[in-house]
Amino acid sequence: MDNLVLFSPIGHSDPTRGFRDGSFIHICRIYKPQKVYLYMSKEMCDYDDLDNRYEIFLQKLCQKLAFNCDVIKIRRPDLIRVNDFEAFYGDFTKTIEQIVRENQGDTILLNLSSGTPQMKSALKIVSTLSSYPLMQVQVSTPVKGANTDKPVGEEYDLELEWELNEDNHSETFENRCAISKSENLVAQISHEVISKHVMVYDYKAAITVAQSIKDFIDPRMNSLIYAGYHRKILDIGKAEMLARSAGYDLLPIKSKYYSEKAMVCFEFILLLEIKQKMGELADFTRAISPVLTDLFELYLMNKCGIDIEKYYSYEGKNKNHPKLSRKLLPPDL
Repeated sequence: MDNLVLFSPIGHSDPTRGFRDGSFIHICRIYKPQKVYLYMSKEMCDYDDLDNRYEIFLQKLCQKLAFNCDVIKIRRPDLIRVNDFEAFYGDFTKTIEQIVRENQGDTILLNLSSGTPQMKSALKIVSTLSSYPLMQVQVSTPVKGANTDKPVGEEYDLELEWELNEDNHSETFENRCAISKSENLVAQISHEVISKHVMVYDYKAAITVAQSIKDFIDPRMNSLIYAGYHRKILDIGKAEMLARSAGYDLLPIKSKYYSEKAMVCFEFILLLEIKQKMGELADFTRAISPVLTDLFELYLMNKCGIDIEKYYSYEGKNKNHPKLSRKLLPPDL
């Protein structure tokens, strides 16, 4: 996996605790991101100022595993109320939106296992409501339960912690990362809205919603929505091309057996059926006359062998609205 970017709050188990990786370091060990954003409250800023422990420990890991990782520190020295959900929920939202803009096309990882419980909950909600796909990573403790080791504080022997870190040795290392399977709530709701728009043939509205969650939409689904839109406006060629790109056979009658005019008539009648179902009776009434004219012309061609369009006049006022001309009719008609 490449082009990975990690956003991680920093907590009392980072960078290590009990001579094992903290969540932030463990995710870096497993996924080797190219960039890491570290979110620090006042207390974590103080520890960072003391010995730069988070960046130095990550540098040691990068050197050991032969990968490069840029560190960007998001310092919040005024953030003291770390157990107040509202203290950072809005900040998380804005920060992650900025990270997405700065790293277009990259996969964004979120560390859901560092920081206070309120931080973890806020990050989970932000991810669930995001319009951009975010990979939620959880890291279990080495004992698969509550971590009873002493939390990391001001006194931290970085060199000793690195040397004694059991995750640095293959015989004691265990991958404790897990990707959260929870669905994006915005995408889930939007899929339902799209379905409802399609059910009432409102393809334009369906396209608008689909564009807002384009990263969660199967390209084939997107193509079929556009195919429905173009079919409804009788752009049959474009509709058929889009449906074919999604592996779907859209039209029940084929140009191999029917004329273009016959196909347009068929689609127009289906459009009339939609207008009748939707209660658009004024449009329904106005559209009857043109399609009846086309049907009569097709009947004359198929049953009588008469191409009536040969006898239409396109001169003068009839340039855009041709009319049957007596002068052009043969004597036997």
